[in-house]
Amino acid sequence: MLFLCLKTPIVAPAVNAIFGIIYAQQSTKLIIDHMSKEPFSVLLWPLIAMAIVCLNSLLNVVHFEVSCWVVAVFVVTGYLAYIVHNINEICRYLGINCLTLKHLEAVPK
Repeated sequence: MLFLCLKTPIVAPAVNAIFGIIYAQQSTKLIIDHMSKEPFSVLLWPLIAMAIVCLNSLLNVVHFEVSCWVVAVFVVTGYLAYIVHNINEICRYLGINCLTLKHLEAVPK
């Protein structure tokens, strides 16, 4: 039903961003959970954001283009926060800095 509303070229990039980022986030979580031997749980907030866009396309509560772009920005921001959090958590566990160099302590001769 969401694809029936893609009559304007302005909405297509936002919808593609929503679906692509949600897929990337779920697959990233699946890989990280598999590598850390944690049970996989689906992130619900991106799916809820996508459901809001789908419901808005049916109910027309807010202009469809506006809702698509707002949800796209929300999903991209959430994905970036998720990635930064995971990178910082992994670096903290390994005791390394990401994309920076630690100062070497002087080794006595």
